Amino acid sequence: PGAGAATELGSLKGVRLGTWLELRGDRAPRRVKLACRGPISGAYLFVDRRGQGALELDGRELATLLRKGSATIVGHADPPPLDRAFDQLFDAGGAT
Repeated sequence: PGAGAATELGSLKGVRLGTWLELRGDRAPRRVKLACRGPISGAYLFVDRRGQGALELDGRELATLLRKGSATIVGHADPPPLDRAFDQLFDAGGAT
């Protein structure tokens, strides 16, 4: 990946577990929350207000939606302590 891709993916640092996004597109706007980030695939799994799987995106897709304004960060919910611990472990490069 080039420098542009690295910069675009760097915009995802504000997207952590519990982040709510508003998605706009062909349908009416909807809100989804980041419930999980795959430690191996890096996929972002979003759920709706009922906790049902609503959307799965890879980092490039999510960065593109944010850059184009098709997705907007609308808030953050504090993730449970165990989720925060796993995030810190993976962000620190502790996962192999």
